[in-house]
Amino acid sequence: MKAKAIDKLFARFAAALKDRGYLAMGGQIIDATVVPAPKQRNTEEEKAEIKEGRIPASWKGKPAKARQKDRDACWTVKYSKAKVKEGADPKGFKPVDLAIPMFGYKNHIGIDRAHGLIRSWDASPANAHDGARLSVLVSRENTACGVWADTAYRSKKNEAFLAKGLFTSHFHQKKPPKKPMPERIARANARRSVVRSVVEHVFAGRSTAWRCSSAPSALTGPGSKSGWRTLPTTSSVSPGSRGEVRPLKAQNAPGRAGSGQKRATQKQN
Repeated sequence: MKAKAIDKLFARFAAALKDRGYLAMGGQIIDATVVPAPKQRNTEEEKAEIKEGRIPASWKGKPAKARQKDRDACWTVKYSKAKVKEGADPKGFKPVDLAIPMFGYKNHIGIDRAHGLIRSWDASPANAHDGARLSVLVSRENTACGVWADTAYRSKKNEAFLAKGLFTSHFHQKKPPKKPMPERIARANARRSVVRSVVEHVFAGRSTAWRCSSAPSALTGPGSKSGWRTLPTTSSVSPGSRGEVRPLKAQNAPGRAGSGQKRATQKQN
């Protein structure tokens, strides 16, 4: 991050896409997702020293232990809003909202609406607020001025930033406190969700690549495991297409038979 290697990578990536006709068009969609990291088993004293930005005294003189400790990842709570089915009995069982504690980092991305390709990226501890990364992710290279994002990005500061840069905000609006959602706002949010759904396909593709990355490949090397592949894109598009984003398909690792192959082998034996 300090060497700005990601910035250099995206500059080369953007140049390659431009040469092939994949211009950043149609506006941009901003979002973030939590990437889990191995949980740390630290004592209360070690946690206090880490929060103060210091290396715990018990780790000094133990370089091997210090290398295995993650002092940058943080805890956060991921909320999952329960949805009530249409036509459900109002007196019946109501789904419960979920609050899931997670430890790790956040991947923040910006994709172009036309092709669904990742054009900007940033990383942060999991407890960082999504909206604080908007100014880093919004790209001026896009040929359209529209910016789509969820309610986490709606704030006076971000709205002022977009207005100053001559961008058009398409942020979701929150439900008024202790009041039902107005129908006009619900319809507007639904239209925005249709556009924003593309970024979820990108995250799904990255998750699939993460699960499959234990297989040796030219990108990661034999036996290596990585969360996000080196290439900053998951789209499978061709010139002239509408830029459909498809998740990477999982493949069995070399030397490992699939479940169907195992059953066939057992029958032969």
